[in-house]
Amino acid sequence: MLRILLLICVELVAAFTAEAQPFMCRQFSANDGLPSSYCFTSIQDRDGYLWVGTYGGVARFDGATFKNFTVNDGLVNNQALSFCQDKDQNLWIGTFNGISIWKQGRFRNITMAGKIPIERVFGMTQTRDGRIWATCEKGLLVFKNAETPPTLYQLDTENQPVTHLWGVCQTPSGQLLVSNTYKLFLFDKNRFSEIKYPNGQSVEARCLVRLGNQMLIGTYEQGVLDYKAGTVTPLYASILPLNCVYSISLLITASDCGWQPTRALFVLIKAKPPY
Repeated sequence: MLRILLLICVELVAAFTAEAQPFMCRQFSANDGLPSSYCFTSIQDRDGYLWVGTYGGVARFDGATFKNFTVNDGLVNNQALSFCQDKDQNLWIGTFNGISIWKQGRFRNITMAGKIPIERVFGMTQTRDGRIWATCEKGLLVFKNAETPPTLYQLDTENQPVTHLWGVCQTPSGQLLVSNTYKLFLFDKNRFSEIKYPNGQSVEARCLVRLGNQMLIGTYEQGVLDYKAGTVTPLYASILPLNCVYSISLLITASDCGWQPTRALFVLIKAKPPY
């Protein structure tokens, strides 16, 4: 299987503008300076730099070149799976084994929640109250800030464990959505409750992203969905294949970093094999 980083410049009609514009697609790989061609996620920080999480480390892109960071630079693990920048400008990096916090040019690493190892941190977000939420193999982590240890939540409304978590995001209405391998959950009162299609089918959600008042869901072989009040609708079906969508992030114009004036949607997919 191959994961591909696609830069797709599309018109985000619901969230931004009614002006039509064409889309373009460019693929980046290790040949362009990435630490690995096997990419997991991306984010644009408030200084305008694009960060890319790969199998071989983290890359920071200024519009022309990549600067790479690995365990040799203090990163907790080279397999960088997710990003989140908090209100204090700290960049949180979720990895296969632990979380790194990039602050003032240095990494601070977190590998345990009490006595439980932190593994496979596929999703992170900051909610309105300032707390950082992170999904992991054993449940849902919450941090009050970058300096405090996390609390781990693991049970659903029937006191059954919910594990193998992927995405987490706060909706425009303030709810917290969480996904695991094959389900979508609402997290409320420290418990998980499943959200399903009207026909009772589970939503095979992966990543969850809020863009303004729009809530996007990357799914397992169902493409990108728009979520509103418990219902989902396919988006960009004419240009995106119905593959496994691992990451979605928005790129806003940053002229001081060399970006052309445009809005771009980064979609990370896992391509199907050519047979």
